[in-house]
Amino acid sequence: ASGDAAASAPAAGSAPAADAPKADDKGAAAPAAGGADGQKVYEANCKMCHGGTIPGAPGVGKNDEWAPRIKQGKETLYKHALE
Repeated sequence: ASGDAAASAPAAGSAPAADAPKADDKGAAAPAAGGADGQKVYEANCKMCHGGTIPGAPGVGKNDEWAPRIKQGKETLYKHALE
């Protein structure tokens, strides 16, 4: 056995780190802490308007379109998102 394998293995009796990758991890991103997958939420709820098909709706990644809305504050953004 090489010294490298022993150096990279956890010490006997210690638990693996909570954020250590698992052997079956294929590198896919895990859902957010709340269990929601941002891409799926966007595709199901936001893309219809913010994907560029509705005139006047600010597009994803277009900061200049979002700036006036952001200036109105989070409360207004949340209200408009829900309505």
